Amino acid sequence: MKRSHAGGLSWSQIGLIALCSFLALVLLVMIFATAYANHFLNQINYIPLNTTLSSEAIASIEANLTETIPPDYTGEVVNPTDVTLPTENQYTTIIQHRDLVNFLLVGQDRRPGEGRQRSDTMIVVTINKRDRTITLTSFMRDLYVDIPGHKYNKMNAAYQLGGFGMLCETLLTSFGVTIDGCMEVDFDGFSAIVDLVGGVDIELSAAEAKDLNNTYGWGLKQGMNHLDGGQALGYARTRNVGNDFGRTERQRKVIISIFEKSKNLSFLEMQTLINNVLPMISTTMTQRELTNYLTELFPIISGATMQTLRIPASGAYTDVMISGIGASLVPDLDKNRQLLLETLMPK
Repeated sequence: MKRSHAGGLSWSQIGLIALCSFLALVLLVMIFATAYANHFLNQINYIPLNTTLSSEAIASIEANLTETIPPDYTGEVVNPTDVTLPTENQYTTIIQHRDLVNFLLVGQDRRPGEGRQRSDTMIVVTINKRDRTITLTSFMRDLYVDIPGHKYNKMNAAYQLGGFGMLCETLLTSFGVTIDGCMEVDFDGFSAIVDLVGGVDIELSAAEAKDLNNTYGWGLKQGMNHLDGGQALGYARTRNVGNDFGRTERQRKVIISIFEKSKNLSFLEMQTLINNVLPMISTTMTQRELTNYLTELFPIISGATMQTLRIPASGAYTDVMISGIGASLVPDLDKNRQLLLETLMPK
């Protein structure tokens, strides 16, 4: 005979009711969490990976990609036909691994009313799940590369010609990097993100402080400075100190500082940050993909070590003035691919 509780139910029936109640609670939590996540993710702008332009539009873009040689330039100018790079068939190593996730971050310097422009900033964010590292790799805008289906040109032209799909294909063809998801943020959004985390602490060189003060009338000093969004944007965009190489390094410093500041935010502060940042972002990833990545990667990101990289690496490119293209960086594809392989692949 089964023993009964005082209310007349057997212990097995009570256990079954408790289990059902627990499962119902778990289901309600899951529904609430999904609805909560969707509330935020619905604010992101979703864009297609591949965009098709008419032949007339492509011809117009390519015509405007032409750059004139500066009148005061006295060095050698070469024709595009005289600049040779290995074909993609010579490169079979693909930087891909089940413990690697590569996100492509593009920054746009787009004026009101303009359509898609050249990518001003191209950073591949590599999350290494095995080594628990995050690597920010800047690809220089003046890299002279093969843009599949088009002529050789500067790498930032790929984005204007074919959006994320073309830029991803160019990264794969030239450097063997596969991209799992793409995001775009304009510079106004970049500035707002810095303000939302309460500003960033950046160490300025004497030359950087002088340039920013002369340009904007600020009172910055050599050494550590606390920058608001507008100041961080000016710091990240200037090419007057260290040209484009210095600019990309400054961008990586600001991103790292934002990352470190965000780790110390309270739950409510993080909620406010997410709620304000997401509308500034456009992505090719679906809600499901974003949810899966957030679930999988958040525990890793919160304790990850960050490192930076620049392509082309020092000693792995040649400065060339190309007729119709302008000042370009012709990469040594072997050396740059090898560096990416050694840095990004799990140990």
